[in-house]
Amino acid sequence: MPNSQLSLPADNIHIGTINSDGTKIVTVSKDKTVKLWQRDDLEFHPKTIQEVENDITAISFSPDSTMIATAHKNGNNGIVTLQDLESQIRHVFNFNTKVKSISFSPDSTMIATASSDDAISVHNTISVHSINGDNIFEIAYQASINSVSFCPNVDKQVASASWDSTVKLWDLEGNLIQTLDEQNGGHTDGVYSVCFSPNGDRMATASADETIKLWVRQGQRFNKHAETNKQGAEVFRVCFNPFSSDNFVTVSKDNIVKLWNLEGDEINEIKRYKIQDSKPFNIISFSENGNKIAFADGAGRFIFWNWQWNSDQLFDRANKWVSDYR
Repeated sequence: MPNSQLSLPADNIHIGTINSDGTKIVTVSKDKTVKLWQRDDLEFHPKTIQEVENDITAISFSPDSTMIATAHKNGNNGIVTLQDLESQIRHVFNFNTKVKSISFSPDSTMIATASSDDAISVHNTISVHSINGDNIFEIAYQASINSVSFCPNVDKQVASASWDSTVKLWDLEGNLIQTLDEQNGGHTDGVYSVCFSPNGDRMATASADETIKLWVRQGQRFNKHAETNKQGAEVFRVCFNPFSSDNFVTVSKDNIVKLWNLEGDEINEIKRYKIQDSKPFNIISFSENGNKIAFADGAGRFIFWNWQWNSDQLFDRANKWVSDYR
């Protein structure tokens, strides 16, 4: 597997994600073709698994790597398709507005979705369904919802991040557990992203206020533990290393991917990756025991960043072309 950059120029990748062991990639091209790339030794081999007529707005691998959920627009509505790796449709979920975020439960038995119409607040919803289609809860919300995430613990909590500058925690009956806002140390502008640490004891949030905040669990609730200084750009996405509760990665509007480490009550930047001439899409994930960070950028490339390498090593095998994928 290339240790730096996987370039798919003919595919014009718009969005992509990778499973936790780094053996499977799902990409969406600008022609709205969804492809599954599976690794055989050192090479990835693609297979088209879905073609849609409208833009794909979210995509997610199940934690057990057996299912893929894709969301796309259908006029003013949103559709989430749940399918296995052989392209067999498991279920199709319909929403009144576009779906911005999808999150699988840690045991891969449920999906949470955030669907929003930025112009019509009554159609903003947070939903949880079983993978068989059973409705577990659905809540209408007054502000546009940007992100939703399952907490990996026995309490089965779901967190949502929205444009009203809040992060909210919900139980699986749809009851509000906690609101994190400016009054209790939260963000001062819209929140783009929320993510839990692998043990569920920490939560990170990223915001248009240009900060990242880290929260720690105390019982059912979370208290603010640390935050960064303003980054000079809105922070679009935050993602914890699934193999470490001390590391997380962020993507910001200035085209920089940053890796962070928590030491005590301080958040320290470890390394950064600057995207040249394009902007990374706001889906980013760790793979291969947390040693690589994977993301698609605005130039149609899918990039693996081995953050443990120095810059010379990083680009030594860059620009590797993947061919014969049609």
